[in-house]
Amino acid sequence: MAGNKVSIDKELLTVENSDMLKDARTPAAKDLLKISPFFVRSEINLQGLARNPALDKKITAAVQKRADGYEKELVGQLKKLVDELIELRKKDEKSSDDKLGDSAETKVRKVSDALDDALVEFGHDMRKALKNIVKLTSSMKSISRGQFRGLKLMHEFSGGSNRELAEAYGETAQDLASVAKKLIVAAVDEKKLRAAASQGLEQALKETRQWEKDAQDSSGSGDRQNKLVLKTARNLQSLLDELNAHLDTFHKLLTSTANGANKRLTQFKKDAPDKEKKALQTVIKELQLLIKEAAARQEASGQLATNYRRLSAATTAPALADWRKRLEHDLRAVAAWKDLPVRHLNKVISELNQLAKKLA
Repeated sequence: MAGNKVSIDKELLTVENSDMLKDARTPAAKDLLKISPFFVRSEINLQGLARNPALDKKITAAVQKRADGYEKELVGQLKKLVDELIELRKKDEKSSDDKLGDSAETKVRKVSDALDDALVEFGHDMRKALKNIVKLTSSMKSISRGQFRGLKLMHEFSGGSNRELAEAYGETAQDLASVAKKLIVAAVDEKKLRAAASQGLEQALKETRQWEKDAQDSSGSGDRQNKLVLKTARNLQSLLDELNAHLDTFHKLLTSTANGANKRLTQFKKDAPDKEKKALQTVIKELQLLIKEAAARQEASGQLATNYRRLSAATTAPALADWRKRLEHDLRAVAAWKDLPVRHLNKVISELNQLAKKLA
């Protein structure tokens, strides 16, 4: 095991594994499953961290331990699945129970979906391991990528069940309902972070108007006002960075869910009832609309954060009138952002759930 490579090059911490599921491909597993390669790579920027050789060693050791633990957990899931499939195969050899094949497919699909989720969460998990060692700042961004094409049951069971479609729809509806709850919570958090950013802009605008008044009365110091504007820019950048990071996580959850729903749709029989197919297609459509909305919101908040980051890094602040106009413009922009429409998605998924129950 432990095919994870952890390294620090200049200011970049990299964690990579070309195939985290390699040790799961035992002879017993190959008789039952096709296990796609599980490639992951996560990069974390250490810019701004006061480092030394001892700290670097501590960081790499902690991240290596967590990455190896992550690999062990995933391989363990597959080994457990293989053991369960072996037991089902033994039962299948003794009888032609129609439910055995369906049960095997269900188990494989659940583990495959869990591995899909693990692919998305790998980067977050490595970041948590680093967070236990050092305090992360807004400049310490991370980028993760990976690939996994799922699991495929290779053993053919003798039985087949007419309830396969109903079970598939039922599980899909339940999984989507669970995700919808997470999305609603995430949307509420986004609203709070958006409100904090809006309040920050309002406070900055209020202070700026007072500075303008002080300047007219000749009671304000130009140098002091310059420093205050740059400090305010840094505070606004921090608020918008936090909002943008949350939207990034929200967008990834949406994308992963939509991809999973599309995958499920293609797995269903061609002769599945049109009503159930359309119900799932409607959910996917709602997810895609949300993805578009979240991506646009993330791009807008990211641009605002970038603007304030550039300003906070400058030595000279803009004129107070220009600064006030910028704040007024950005405040109007943030105020125009509406709540992300996740509750309608929850309603659509509920309807899908009802159809699944009727089908069963």
